[in-house]
Amino acid sequence: METVRSTRRRIDEHDVVVGGIRLHVREVGAIHAPPVVFLHGIMGHRRDWDVLIDRVGERHSVVAVDQRGHGRSEWTRSYRLDDMADDAIALIEHLQVAPVPIVGHSMGAMVTLLVAARRPDLVDRIVLIDIVPESLATDFGAHMPAMFDAMAAASYASIDDAVAEWQAGNVLARTDLLRNYVAHALVTGADGRCRWGFDAVGLRSFAAGVSPDELRAAADTVACSTLLVRGEHSPLTTPDQMCAFARRFTDVRTVVVRDGGHDLGVEQPEAVADAVLKFLTPAHDGESTR
Repeated sequence: METVRSTRRRIDEHDVVVGGIRLHVREVGAIHAPPVVFLHGIMGHRRDWDVLIDRVGERHSVVAVDQRGHGRSEWTRSYRLDDMADDAIALIEHLQVAPVPIVGHSMGAMVTLLVAARRPDLVDRIVLIDIVPESLATDFGAHMPAMFDAMAAASYASIDDAVAEWQAGNVLARTDLLRNYVAHALVTGADGRCRWGFDAVGLRSFAAGVSPDELRAAADTVACSTLLVRGEHSPLTTPDQMCAFARRFTDVRTVVVRDGGHDLGVEQPEAVADAVLKFLTPAHDGESTR
């Protein structure tokens, strides 16, 4: 895969209708450079990994997607991972960029895995950030419905109030990065108060229809080069789980991000960007590690 370093950069935001769903897309990076598709995690959006996307965009053209129910994309009746995988497949076909690397975080990593398993012809290589099949069965997963109900009802007098709430729940998050995430995740209502812009009620069931065993089976079929990234202090993955997951892939590398947890986009995005750029460089092909 050829890499390009270019001083000619672009930022383009637009809507794409695929499979009857309107998705909002942000394209960032070097003009005429090899493309990379980025899929955010649950409650995320096209801007919460700006540091990584800007860094990767020095050599690539990054297509960052607001997945259904997030950001500026359309809300729907179904948020199954299967549906999101269909969205990503349809988007890649629409953009005519295949085969393309896909970088996914958390929920987006599960979507990436399903796309690579179902349509290997569309995928050049994949990066799965801080997710393993067992992540679906963690305490976070068990508490997710109640958390989403609370977020659907939440409102804030200011962005600062929302940032403070999230900062209290993640001591590893950097305030400047967290503010960037929150600023693009909130919408202002007619009453002047800030509310979360994603479909918190609908997204309660995003993992329906995909079991840990199905994610393992998907990994068993992936033939393309794969990078697994884990936060050192992640509550959703353990070292043993990541090692077991890695053994399912034909060609795999693993990276542990020091001083990071699960929300690496607001904790250690530079370290993740370094790992992704190294992985996307052809000179490192064939250096499989476990």
